[in-house]
Amino acid sequence: MRKRIFLAGLTLCVLAALAGCGSGQEADKTAEMTVREYFAYWANQDAVSMNRLVIEEQQMEEDDPDVTLAVSLTLNSCQEAERETGEEWDQELYPDPYDFAYVDVDFDIAFEGGEGSGYSDGNYQTRFYLIKETKHSEWKIVTWGLG
Repeated sequence: MRKRIFLAGLTLCVLAALAGCGSGQEADKTAEMTVREYFAYWANQDAVSMNRLVIEEQQMEEDDPDVTLAVSLTLNSCQEAERETGEEWDQELYPDPYDFAYVDVDFDIAFEGGEGSGYSDGNYQTRFYLIKETKHSEWKIVTWGLG
């Protein structure tokens, strides 16, 4: 009986420890992984989940035509861009982030009716600008398509 109680307790401790380990995975997500996740949500027309990856000031309406009218979205490439030595973040985009990154993407999109609100059917190459507010925060998309 004592052996069963001990084994049950040990099992619960191991499960609790494993559950705790999973919670750190979000903090380890890279800027590139964040953008890939954003595109996966976009392909599924999930504006709510897309907004969780974007700073509050840039979040979209749930019925944004670029999301709701998209019938096909293919992410062809997604790669974090190298920063120049000593390169500084544009403080007008977001003041004083802990860290920042740029992710270059190439994607194809098609819409019901041929266009959304900001895109038409076609291929696009653009840059996503991301920040981390603190050392342990997740990457957030600030904007995209500049320059």
